[in-house]
Amino acid sequence: MSIFSKFFEMIKKWFKPGKALPAPSEITEDMFENITTNTANITATEAPKVSESVTNEDRTIFTESLKVQKQEDTELLDLQAKFESNQIKLTDLTDEQLEGLNDLYLMQIDELKQTINKTKSEININMSKLESTSVSA
Repeated sequence: MSIFSKFFEMIKKWFKPGKALPAPSEITEDMFENITTNTANITATEAPKVSESVTNEDRTIFTESLKVQKQEDTELLDLQAKFESNQIKLTDLTDEQLEGLNDLYLMQIDELKQTINKTKSEININMSKLESTSVSA
């Protein structure tokens, strides 16, 4: 599970008990504008309180898992850079390193696909707006 997934799950657990948050691909432009407008109006003193059910031990475990995940990600990114620059060969890698690199590449591909889909969606929204303004003009 990636660091972002863990963070998303933590936020979901703390602030939205019993309610499912929409997936990023399900967020509409209106929802996004609503979120950004509401977020801009919140001051530090108005920030929501962390659920009392989350203990210091839970926070410590979560923080430690983030540190471990960050270290693993950094090591994999360094390994990827060395592999791509031909500093190390495929035969020099252990099975665990190969699996880690494979997972990293799959994750990066998935993130690129999501970015492409988001950009396509934004283009479609902008095209619709452009078409509606040109029709009304």
